[in-house]
Order: sequence, then C-alpha cells, then structure tokens
Amino acid sequence: MTHAVHRMGTPESLARDYNLLAMVARKVDGVDAVAKLQEFLRIVQRVGAVNTGVSRRGSRFVKTDDEVERAITAHSTVHATFDSEEKLCQAVEEVKKADLGVSVTAHGLFDGLERCCRKNGLSFHTVALSIGLVGPEDLVPDPDILAISTMCGHGYVTFNLARKALDDVAAGRRNMDEVCKELARPCLCGIFNPIRAREILLSRTAD
Repeated sequence: MTHAVHRMGTPESLARDYNLLAMVARKVDGVDAVAKLQEFLRIVQRVGAVNTGVSRRGSRFVKTDDEVERAITAHSTVHATFDSEEKLCQAVEEVKKADLGVSVTAHGLFDGLERCCRKNGLSFHTVALSIGLVGPEDLVPDPDILAISTMCGHGYVTFNLARKALDDVAAGRRNMDEVCKELARPCLCGIFNPIRAREILLSRTAD
C-alpha cells in the first residue's frame, strides 16, 4: 500500500487519519474473492469509515455505497479511511472476526497501529514507511497544501486544487462541506480523508 505511506502533516493531525486496504492473492485466494471483498466493504462501512473506494473504479464521493460495492472485482483493492484510532481498531476487530481469508493492510501512525494490533492479538508482519522530503524544501508547497494533496497517493488531488481550496475557504468564497467533497472526488481509491481535510481548512481560517 505504498500509495498511502506518503501522507504528510503533524502527528496531531495524522492521529485522525488511518487506512485499511483489502485484496486477494491472485491464483491463491481467488475463490469467492468478490464476495469476500464485498463483505470487507460492508464491515468498514458499518464501523464508520469516512471514505471507501475500489482501486481505479471510484469512491463514495463519485458513487453510491451500493455502486462502490458492485464495482468490486476479484482483482480489486478495496480501501477504507477512518478518522480515529478507535474506528480503525473496531474495524480490525470485526474483519478479524469475519475471517475472510483476504490480505488486509493498515496505514497510519506506528503508535496507533501498534496499540490496535495488540488489542486484537496481532503483531506487525511488514512495515513500509516514507523517508519524507529529499532535496530543497523551498521548492515544495506549504505544509497545509502538502497535507491535503498527499492524502491522495496517486497525486490526483493536485497542489493547485489544494491551494485553491485553502484560498477559497480562507476568503469565505466557498462552502466548507462542498470544498471537502470536491477535494475527495479525484481520489479514486477512497483513501482521501475529508474529515482531516476539513480540519486543515479550518485551521487556515483560524490563522
């Protein structure tokens, strides 16, 4: 899930930003793959995921939840985004209990992930991390723009889109909810966190 490891921001902001991804191993777990992934999606939706989506097929910000579920194929990666460690832990508990036989990976702050794993009798198997920025930092946008844009690991929430959202909200030109939805729509995987985006936008208006 390398497209989710490059999220940037303060620890306080990232503490409200976690992802789960589910997929099956081709030629190994292919039996009833669609049904298993659909059940994963239903579980994370019940727990309160703030965004869900299917790789390259769209999120709940461009489709209804039923359409997202119908978009799942045997080779899909299903994504879920949570705005708290508590919701992530509940989702992991429910997914573990369902014993779907699919590969599930989690993304977020290590401390939160470790607490969640311990609570559910799990341990880290593999860890992937980003080393951050390399090179002149004055060539990249300001931290708020990076925090918003990097929530879409494929780069569809562009720097200019994030910059315009921040400027519009700060100037009172746009409705906050509509701006957050607009930011979430380009992220087809569903790992963009609109709740965290709202908090970032609000912090800019308070400055």
